[in-house]
Amino acid sequence: MKFLKIALVAMFFVFCFVSCGGEDDEKEESVILDTPCETTLDCPMGYVCDKTISRCSKNDGGSSQSGETADSGDESDSGDSGDSGSGNSPKGSSIDPCTPGTTQYCPYQGNPDALGKGPCKEAVRTCNADGTWGKCIGEVLPVFEIGEELCHNNIDDDCNGVIDDGTDLYGEGTPACTYEEVYYDCDYEVDPSSKDPYDYAKAMGICKTTKEDSDEWGLISAKISAPEGTATPHATSNGLLSALGNVIKPKEGGLMLGLSSGTVSNPAKDGTSGGTNNSGAPADWYKAHGYSFPSAGSCPSSGTSGSVNDAVMLTLKIRTPKAAKSFSFNIYFLTYEYPTYICSIYNDFFIALLDSLHTSPDPALQNPYDKNLAMDAKGNPVGVNLAPGGLFTQCVNVPGKGVTSCVSTEELQGTGFESNGGTGWLTTRGNVKGGEVITLRLAIWDLNDQALDSLILIDNFRWDVAEHKPGTSL
Repeated sequence: MKFLKIALVAMFFVFCFVSCGGEDDEKEESVILDTPCETTLDCPMGYVCDKTISRCSKNDGGSSQSGETADSGDESDSGDSGDSGSGNSPKGSSIDPCTPGTTQYCPYQGNPDALGKGPCKEAVRTCNADGTWGKCIGEVLPVFEIGEELCHNNIDDDCNGVIDDGTDLYGEGTPACTYEEVYYDCDYEVDPSSKDPYDYAKAMGICKTTKEDSDEWGLISAKISAPEGTATPHATSNGLLSALGNVIKPKEGGLMLGLSSGTVSNPAKDGTSGGTNNSGAPADWYKAHGYSFPSAGSCPSSGTSGSVNDAVMLTLKIRTPKAAKSFSFNIYFLTYEYPTYICSIYNDFFIALLDSLHTSPDPALQNPYDKNLAMDAKGNPVGVNLAPGGLFTQCVNVPGKGVTSCVSTEELQGTGFESNGGTGWLTTRGNVKGGEVITLRLAIWDLNDQALDSLILIDNFRWDVAEHKPGTSL
């Protein structure tokens, strides 16, 4: 009997130890933080985002519906995170103490095989001033959707170790990038005399079209109009060119778009547009500048009021590829106002206004507050007043007006601008959110007069999977 009592007591303690301890462990694994989240990267280290409640959970048993795991990815490189002195593991929680300013890799949330290939990389978190870890930012995941490999950017943006190997986008058994290598210059089928704005987009390099209610990327709509008001642009203010003069040729394909306050022709002609005096500048851009026209940063005068003449604008509505984070295109600005009217109130304007949902914690990557991408790093809008800023290269220097960047006039020969000036080909960039619908407005006009016209050439539109500093540069 004595032995039976001892056995029963022993069994009781064993049962209590197992059941009570297991319950405590389960409670530890079921901790739910009052931290809102959309993805696991919004949660502290060691937690996952339970999308059923939009809160961070530490339940490793699978209550999260997100399908994400807190410790996914290859952490073998964590020792190179730059987290000197803190001594914390990447698996530590956000409340672990750390040394302010130190950084640390976060667990990769994508396919571990993609990590380190192409642009794919882990997120990084930085220790805040109060000694707590900040959010994980900067992770780049591969793109797995069919057709989302971006061609001609020389980037392995699906992170499989092969550059520009897009899948069968067209359903013809041909890899997308191979297909586009042959047909990417889609203006081959465009009539050079066309006035169709959809053909203008093709000449720029925007080949793929889509519909408003589709989730596929591509051009949704294109139209020519005045920048604002009821004015009708003159018929000669817009058109396609296979060349301008003896040297300037399209950057891609056989055609490039021309917009002018004069006449789009080869060679260009001054003073023959007929004028559209009742237009105004785009209302949102004009309001952003206090209802005046901004001066170039390299010119001493401030903004000025004035009249918009001989104006024309191309508006493109585009759904971006899901992988895209930015785009670029090339522009070439030429003007009869050079050099006489540098830094005057007769500054012809070209603007490229981007409406996008893109945001960035890095101020350098934010799109301009006034939406205009056609501006250099010094705050000079594209126009004749850009010349002192250093982006006019096809011209004769005028040191007395601050222009010392001219290198030649070779490219002006045969253009009609031989005695004037131009920029040479420049690159304009803007950042976007993948899969969104953006609006891009490209406009040019003569400010305060109708004399001495300007021309902008536009070509070589490209998507990119990386963000870039928005604006216009060499």
